[in-house]
Amino acid sequence: MSLTKINPRGQITIPAKFRSALHCKPGDYVEVKMEGNILKVIPKELIDKSQMWFWTKGCLRVYDN
Repeated sequence: MSLTKINPRGQITIPAKFRSALHCKPGDYVEVKMEGNILKVIPKELIDKSQMWFWTKGCLRVYDN
């Protein structure tokens, strides 16, 4: 467990031990969602629009075989 404070701009600092465990670095994206009274922060990797075709189900099925 770790305690962090919300700054005047509504931001929090994710403690270094958590950033390290999640392999998060400055500039990375995270998804933030509420589940009941719990705030979840989930690392996300964005895909460039020019590469999105590769990640379609049909294309992945071809490359999986």
